[in-house]
Amino acid sequence: MRTLSVAQAEAQLEAMLNCENGLNEPVRIEGPQQRALLVPEALWRGMQESLVLVSNPGMAESL
Repeated sequence: MRTLSVAQAEAQLEAMLNCENGLNEPVRIEGPQQRALLVPEALWRGMQESLVLVSNPGMAESL
């Protein structure tokens, strides 16, 4: 996972979003006191779907 400072993330955000391949992995953004993750939309949707599926009783075992 790539790590960027807030300033680097600001400078590269448009380029990351306009890249031919798009954002293909999470990017850690580190500020002076906080950290955040910029996650590709497809990965985020997959994580949400997984959480919904395993939150249903018995679903995780059946998968």
